[in-house]
Amino acid sequence: MANQIPILIRKELLAHLRTLRLVVALVFTVVLCLFTTIMGSLDYSLNMRAYEKAVDELHQGMDEARVFEALQPDMYVPPQPVQILCRGIVQGAGQRFRLFLRDYFLGVDQVGASSADDLMNTLVQVDFVSVVSLVLSFLAIALGFDAICGEREQGTLRLLLSHSVSRGQVVVAKLLGGVLSVWSPLAIAFVASLLVMQANPDVHLTGDDWLRLFLLFLLTCLFLAEMFALSVLVSVYTRHASTSLIVCLFGWLILGSGYSSALPAVARHTLDWPPWQEFIEGRNAEWQHFYEAMDEWEEGHPPLTPAYYRGFRRDGILRYVHPQGYEWLDARAAFEFDKMLEMADRVEKIRWQNQSPLAEQQFVVDEWSVLSPVTGYRVLGKWLARSTLEDRFQIARYGFRYRESYIDFLRARFAAEGWRRWYTDDPPDTTPMIEDPASVTPEMLAGDAPFLQERLAWAEDRWQDDRDDPRRRLDLTGLPEVGPGWQRTLPESLQRMMSGLTIMILTLGLAVLLTVRRFQTYQLS
Repeated sequence: MANQIPILIRKELLAHLRTLRLVVALVFTVVLCLFTTIMGSLDYSLNMRAYEKAVDELHQGMDEARVFEALQPDMYVPPQPVQILCRGIVQGAGQRFRLFLRDYFLGVDQVGASSADDLMNTLVQVDFVSVVSLVLSFLAIALGFDAICGEREQGTLRLLLSHSVSRGQVVVAKLLGGVLSVWSPLAIAFVASLLVMQANPDVHLTGDDWLRLFLLFLLTCLFLAEMFALSVLVSVYTRHASTSLIVCLFGWLILGSGYSSALPAVARHTLDWPPWQEFIEGRNAEWQHFYEAMDEWEEGHPPLTPAYYRGFRRDGILRYVHPQGYEWLDARAAFEFDKMLEMADRVEKIRWQNQSPLAEQQFVVDEWSVLSPVTGYRVLGKWLARSTLEDRFQIARYGFRYRESYIDFLRARFAAEGWRRWYTDDPPDTTPMIEDPASVTPEMLAGDAPFLQERLAWAEDRWQDDRDDPRRRLDLTGLPEVGPGWQRTLPESLQRMMSGLTIMILTLGLAVLLTVRRFQTYQLS
């Protein structure tokens, strides 16, 4: 009798494949998936161009920087090709962690065409996962809502059971045949999307990317099997196909758009968000403490007369200061550097206390989304594509570690060479603009004083000769490089997905178990 199951599965599969609803769903799915993948692929190319341009500008800025105070080696993350199919909160763009020293924050900027296009920001950007969660989940319901009660109304169920076929075989065949029918348009659409991605010369899939795409396909198969099993479960607990359809559609709306809309609202009302003014006031207070600390230091380390610090400023850099003036400026820069970092840490703590409820709201939404098949599939897809808010925080956390490495690099360099290169590019043997500051009176430093005008003209001529001096270029030997830790590995992503996957598998198993058990006592009349 076991050999009758393949025959029953073939019967169910052929019955579904011949229906108009499957053909329509197939056409809609393939067309929409092709359209979204083409748009995502084109957007990926634009984002890659924007990323490459930003990296080139970064390198150019680092090459042109003459002092460490002006150097900002930001961390750039390229667009990820898997996000073409699941854009998530990242929207498929490259990302940047700004390497601020004076003021930083736990955040990552998007680097891409979509992040700067106001028109695109007003449109709903649909991807492959969105199409599947909408169209194919509806197809699963359309094929499963009358799997049992529909055949009972037509009288074919009684005829089928009159043969030497057990009820368990019938329900298992219906489940497997229906799932295979739903998987057919999925496989075609998925292969078509992969072909579109491969046709883009900018898309280069690594082994990790291929594995994530394969797992995304398996995840989608599991989701559609879950939706079909739930619709068959409703079918076996109702007597009429019309009733089953209403229940399935209502459940589909509640588990999809209803649940996804309710979650952010609930999270918003359960988490307190302090007023932004609290952060502004806290930041201003920290800056005030910083200025007070600098004033206190200068009171304890009084400067010499202004002539010792008078120099030539060009492009925001002070040059040709007297050596004794540089000694005081070096000591001030060392103290200011430490106080600046301390202030930045305190300001970031205040900022995080103010802004964390907004991030926590999204984390709560992602955590509870797994309770619904539709929203759970979407958030698990984002975990595979590394396009969640937590993945952006992963980049930020790595950026913090990279920032600490950069600070250690600066401290080591200044400990070995002094603090002069923090604010000036003058070599140690540079002739000062005012060689004898002790003989200079305040009147000689007035803006229109002939002495000052003559010395500024000298500095201008000297700068024309010194600007190409290779010693004035920054030596970036030993500058920390960005490593691979900015993104989650596949095992880390799967570990994060485990709770959602467990719920999906348990829901599918429970739906099948209840369906088989209920069908054993199902009344045929």
